[in-house]
Parts: sequence; C-alpha cells; structure tokens
Amino acid sequence: TDNGGAVSFDAKTNLKNVRLVQGTANPAVCSNASGQYRDFGDGTVGDSKTGLMWKQCAEGLSGSSCSTGAAMAVDSIAAIVSRVNAVNADASTSGAGLGYSDWRAPNRGELASLVNRRCTASPAIVTSVFPATGAVSYSSATNDANDISRLWYVDFTDGSIAPGRPAISKLLRLVRAGQ
Repeated sequence: TDNGGAVSFDAKTNLKNVRLVQGTANPAVCSNASGQYRDFGDGTVGDSKTGLMWKQCAEGLSGSSCSTGAAMAVDSIAAIVSRVNAVNADASTSGAGLGYSDWRAPNRGELASLVNRRCTASPAIVTSVFPATGAVSYSSATNDANDISRLWYVDFTDGSIAPGRPAISKLLRLVRAGQ
C-alpha cells in the first residue's frame, strides 16, 4: 500500500458499512486468563506463545508495580542503542539488566504480539502483567523499508502499528530470547 503497510483508522464521523456478528462481547479489561504470560517475580515476564522474555516495566521504570522512576522516552536510533548497551552492561540482578546481558529492542512483530485485541480497554495490553503501561506508543527496532530514518512503533492506546520518525519520542520495552 502507499502508506508502507501501516494499520490506519478513519474518523468516526465518516459513514462506513457495518457487519454484525454473534457472540460474547470482548471484556473491558485485558486479562491473563489464558496464562500466556508468566510473571517471574524478578521484573521479567515470559510469553508462552512467542517464547520471549520481556522486561515487565518500560525502560526507566522499576518495582513490582513499575511505579518507581520515570518512563524513558527514546527519540533516536542512537538513543535506543545507547539504552540497550547500558542495560546489558549492568547485568546484575539489582541493576537494569535484571541478571541478563542480552536485552535488545523488539522488532515490530514481537512488540505487536503484546497487543491484546480481545479487550476494549486502553491500553490494549494485560496491565496485570505489564503494570503502568500507558496508552502510548512504544518503539520497535524495525526500520521502515521505504524510509530507513523511520522506525515502526506500536501504540497501546488502540493497538495501531505504523512507521514514524524516531524524533517523536516513544517509550521502550526490552526483550530477550526466553528460557
């Protein structure tokens, strides 16, 4: 498509056709009822579907409810690389690396796998497992093939996925291969 494959939305005031379906309504709050996510209790979360391990908090936040610190926004590819390097250099269990030294920025698909489209809540993520995740955009490490100065991001307000300029600050959540 002409927009690089971005998922787009239209204004509610524009008339569209509607297809009705039968079934139960989506829950208002995203839950981990399927057990997809396992909170390891050390600031990391395992995803049984993808096999990935995620940092529970966005970069800059810590604690069991991710309420300590301030979420760190990244505004360039260099800022992402710098943060990943800093986290991996501090691999101690009490440090930013949480005992691991192989954290990285997720690719577009990995980051999008955290979006829960089965609930109507915003943010569209299981906040009982990923607390303090705002209804904001998170950066991936995937460049836009049409313009390498842009990175793909995932917006947890509504689950939209699109490329954007890194100069527009996005939050960062790091990932590593699972156990």
